[in-house]
Amino acid sequence: MNDKFNLDTMFAAIQGSFDKGDKQSVDYSNILKFEIGKTYKLRLMPYVDDPSETFFHYIEFGWTSKATDNYVSAISPSTVGEPCPISEVWRKGFQNKLNTSGIRRREQWMVNVYVVDDPSHPENNGTVKIFRYGKQIDKIIQQALQGDLSDELGKSVFDLSSNGYDFIVRCEKQQEFPNYSNSSFARRATALPGIGDDEDKIAELYGKAFKLKEIFKIKTYGALQKMLDEHYYVTNNVSSSESPKVEPSHTVTAITEPSNQEVEKTINTSVNVTEATSISTDEDLDKLIADL
Repeated sequence: MNDKFNLDTMFAAIQGSFDKGDKQSVDYSNILKFEIGKTYKLRLMPYVDDPSETFFHYIEFGWTSKATDNYVSAISPSTVGEPCPISEVWRKGFQNKLNTSGIRRREQWMVNVYVVDDPSHPENNGTVKIFRYGKQIDKIIQQALQGDLSDELGKSVFDLSSNGYDFIVRCEKQQEFPNYSNSSFARRATALPGIGDDEDKIAELYGKAFKLKEIFKIKTYGALQKMLDEHYYVTNNVSSSESPKVEPSHTVTAITEPSNQEVEKTINTSVNVTEATSISTDEDLDKLIADL
């Protein structure tokens, strides 16, 4: 197979990306949606043009607008290591280990996948889509790539041949919310239907991957401050039609984690929520959503 599609080389670049897609046009219909009570089969795909960009890891802040009563959100510049005024308000909002700001922070990831079985939308089967997920699934994937299962799975989770392993997404109900903690990689390698070990077909699939870092627009500090003024502090009048939205955009760089570890420690210890606990406060809800 062409060196560009060498799995060992791509996997090394993917692993390196944890230390620090001319492709299909992108729209939100390409991001998979999951329904409670259903099970989905996907095959993870590397981004062959730059394997270090196989995953896109980002931070999102959102709240109910005090001006329009609509939910507004934005990708944080902290995703690319830049200061974020919303993050500053969110951090200052922690008092007595509770989030008093009313702003929710979500940490999410995206990766290209080949859809083996989508019971919600069978028309997606046999196509390349975007898999967006949160901390529950990230822990499972990291176990396969760098954790206890890496010797057994490792690079094979990206293999589109008969040596690859499907990722099984189990969307179950926890209270009134979806839970993905029982998702897992398949126990044995299988060929993709209609693909098998055909190198030309596999190369064609690689060429359909999306350039994930170009999907979302990351607003400037000034634009986010204006968003806060209009929808949080309500210093300017704004109609519901002017509510900010996340839009497709141009290139962004790889994520740099927020550096305030003291706040991160507060977040991790502020509410003791397990996979089976009830949701009793806004902070409980924030953490549960962040873990999805």
